[in-house]
Amino acid sequence: MRRLYLLLGFALLAGGATWAAWTHSLSQHGWKTVQRTLGYPGQETGDGFKVVVPRTDLNVLVHGAWLAPAGGLTSWFAFKPLAQGCLLIGEMTLVDGEMKQVENELSLQGLTLTSLYRPWAGETPGVERLRFWGQGNRVALAQKARALLAATGMPLNPSLTPVPSRPVSLVSWAQPVEKALGPGEWQGSLLRFQFTPAGPVTENGVEIPSYMGLVSELYFQPDGRQAQVYGQWVVPADKAPAVTQSLIEEQIPVTSTHTDLVNSNPVLVTVHFWAQGAPGPIAQGLSRVALKTGLTPVSPQAPGPQERDKKP
Repeated sequence: MRRLYLLLGFALLAGGATWAAWTHSLSQHGWKTVQRTLGYPGQETGDGFKVVVPRTDLNVLVHGAWLAPAGGLTSWFAFKPLAQGCLLIGEMTLVDGEMKQVENELSLQGLTLTSLYRPWAGETPGVERLRFWGQGNRVALAQKARALLAATGMPLNPSLTPVPSRPVSLVSWAQPVEKALGPGEWQGSLLRFQFTPAGPVTENGVEIPSYMGLVSELYFQPDGRQAQVYGQWVVPADKAPAVTQSLIEEQIPVTSTHTDLVNSNPVLVTVHFWAQGAPGPIAQGLSRVALKTGLTPVSPQAPGPQERDKKP
């Protein structure tokens, strides 16, 4: 009898392992279908999936300085499985001539516009960002996102080449920046720093992972010995005035403030900024601002901005 129980136990363990492997395979297959549908590669983030699309088809100047697509000109689509169906939150970077057609397509696809804003001032051509969300079958949502992409000038099936990591020629340039802000992550010649919320954020009772637009990002784009420095702080509404005031005191211009989630708890405010000058002093100023945010730095060695969401 004891032997029979042991055999049954082994069978249950093997069956459980087989079930787990099957469900994981099914999940991966689902995301691969999403990726093929969108036409761009993505990355698994916990149990979710995110596709980031740099607008390499655009040539944008901000105050006369060229803007790197991987920094300020990305669109993204983030998927989170729910008990029934899937949640999609996306953000599209658009030039003025694309806005009307994308808004029309958004309505046709039954997706909900949650925010529309200009991240900078003085850029050529004019750039706007549109945030939206939807719920349903993951593949159906990917098809809707594909329709939005088709309403822009973005290539639908690009040939993407890997972006090189830390450029050797910029190591000394980055030293004062990383001394002030900690290790950053290189995307070609662009140095990025990320911070996630210190606590959970919910929207209508659903916890929103940080990879769905809750990450504060700071970009340092070299320009000789100087830099264009831009990005956004995503902070609780009660901290936004202090962050805005601190940026002003550090002589870092605030270019836009807005909210993206409609019924979030806590209410979040995104504060955008743009500065030009010596990278070291700007980084020191941003480090002082960071002390007021209560955000958690993301290590560049971590798998991505979702690392908070994997904590028990």
